[in-house]
Amino acid sequence: MSHDEILQIGKFMSDLFGLITTLNTGMIGVIIAIVEKVFTTEKIFKSAYNKALFVASLLSFIGSLALSLVALAVIPNNTKEILLNKSNMWVDPFPFYGSIGLFFSGVFFFFVLAIRSVISGSTTDHKQHHSGEEMYYAE
Repeated sequence: MSHDEILQIGKFMSDLFGLITTLNTGMIGVIIAIVEKVFTTEKIFKSAYNKALFVASLLSFIGSLALSLVALAVIPNNTKEILLNKSNMWVDPFPFYGSIGLFFSGVFFFFVLAIRSVISGSTTDHKQHHSGEEMYYAE
């Protein structure tokens, strides 16, 4: 592999982990904003299962963010070692697969939380409508 190819792969790996870092940071902000504005904390935190899903989702994104930052920190040094024929790896497998796996785990946990919140909200509204406690009128 030529010198230029090695540098291009190192740049690609840095760009990849920079993108993962940006996605994780954005998802953490989106989750907090959606929970605060859309689902409301009363809906989300009324069951222990929802709390666990919320915490698991946030921890997954935070873990993915940390692993992608570790990968970003080691890629320049590893690229230099590859150029000097001392190594053949840009990043260890754990930060690579861990950051991607934790990101998708966080997306999954948040998706399940959102679906549970929507379903539990619609069944509560449906029960109230049929029990006569509250009347809904079309405006």
